[in-house]
Amino acid sequence: QQDEYFSRYGLVLDTYLENRPELMLEDAVSVAASLVVSIRNQDALLDLLFVGDRAWRFTSGRGLAGTENMLEILACVASCNTSPFHALEQLVLRHAAESSGFICIFLDWDRQRRQLVHRLRALRLPIKVIVVSQSGKNEMEEDDPMLDRPQDVWLLEAGNIQQSLDRVARHP
Repeated sequence: QQDEYFSRYGLVLDTYLENRPELMLEDAVSVAASLVVSIRNQDALLDLLFVGDRAWRFTSGRGLAGTENMLEILACVASCNTSPFHALEQLVLRHAAESSGFICIFLDWDRQRRQLVHRLRALRLPIKVIVVSQSGKNEMEEDDPMLDRPQDVWLLEAGNIQQSLDRVARHP
């Protein structure tokens, strides 16, 4: 008997708008939906992790919920104004041991989000970071957990997601 191995990826969706425009969350959800659709044909599990009225993890792939279910869930995602960002960090770290890697879609690239990425990198997990911001620009600082992997950090401007993705594609 041979053990079956499959990949399991986490798609982390930041719902903490705080005082940012609603458009930022809408764009982050759109990016997440595009990723869900692009990953659907791979032989892997995809965990969508976010915090709404509570911490949520939805899994699709390999006979579980399909892409359509995941898109329906994404259509219902709302901003979180009650739980601290720490709730998302705890959710992600609780499931990190069973994950092959993470794609994190953040609404900021502040200390809390950098700390989460730092903790995931300490577990030697591959990570892609997508930051949807008002400007689409952000300078990496000395303590940036992705300083050695700038190609794995995509900075997207809210309201101009496609143009931002085109820019990332031209300058990986």
